[in-house]
Amino acid sequence: MFCTPLKEFLSGDVFDGNGGRAGMKRSNLQGGIQVPLIVRWPARIEAGRTSNRLIANYDLLATLAETTGFSRPFNTDGISFYNELINHREGEEHEFVVYSSYTGPTLISDEGWKIRTDLEKGVFELFYLPDDFKEEKDLSKQRPKKREELKKKLLSACEGDLHNGLFSNQGSILKVPNTTKR
Repeated sequence: MFCTPLKEFLSGDVFDGNGGRAGMKRSNLQGGIQVPLIVRWPARIEAGRTSNRLIANYDLLATLAETTGFSRPFNTDGISFYNELINHREGEEHEFVVYSSYTGPTLISDEGWKIRTDLEKGVFELFYLPDDFKEEKDLSKQRPKKREELKKKLLSACEGDLHNGLFSNQGSILKVPNTTKR
């Protein structure tokens, strides 16, 4: 008889593509968030190099702008990681990144702390990813101050409403300021 552990079954990852992490695309579990980014640019990027820098999809625009020399002003929450790509470690970095999901937003700090939400259930879970990449041990009861600190940062990043971090396939609105001059 074939038995699949419950957590693996719940992840929906029948091909084990998320390295044992729970979650799938658009979830706020690491299996739905953490993905590889592979860049090939032999003239500028050292082959085989890896990085543990904290980046998010919203950093791509700023990085592409810097890489191409785009100089017109634009608004973004992203931070360019161009210097990281070419192995120059200086430059601005995120204190944390925020992701939206079907159950609510999540925040991951540059120290490896993660607060994950399930807004419908009113749940805020706390994990320390360097020791628990599978998110099996909720530390919110052992570290209530850290949980509240990250919860405040998450609420601020969501402009005071955690529902701003709730992803939906219906009625999604992209807020883009009009910066074009005619």
